[in-house]
Amino acid sequence: MTDKGASFDLTVPGREVAQSAVTTLQTQASNLATALLERRDEAVFVAGEASKKVEHNVQDAVTTAMRRLGVPTRREITELTESVERLAANIEKLRADRADADSGISAKHLGGGWYEVRVGGAVLKKVQGKDEAAKAVAELRTR
Repeated sequence: MTDKGASFDLTVPGREVAQSAVTTLQTQASNLATALLERRDEAVFVAGEASKKVEHNVQDAVTTAMRRLGVPTRREITELTESVERLAANIEKLRADRADADSGISAKHLGGGWYEVRVGGAVLKKVQGKDEAAKAVAELRTR
């Protein structure tokens, strides 16, 4: 029996066999590690693809359910919002026009791009261009 931690000397043939066994085990361990890493990478890829497929199926199911319930799509909501904004702008313009009519402020088109700016029945000035007429009416409204 040898003392614990003491070294012993193998004969040359025994050392070669041991060294060969160690080299073989190291090679097999390296090959096994490589194979395991490849398997892991394959498993991660397959899991990722399965996850994408499940996500796509869930999205399709949710979209179908929302359609059946009558929930509008994002595009439909955007279109509706834009439509409401246009309507609100038109209503505001009509209110302003009505206020102008009530106060007697107006711009009458004369032709050739000319407008008469009026308060009541009196002509205050003549301007050229629709924008200039709108500007003149707006100035009178703020006074």
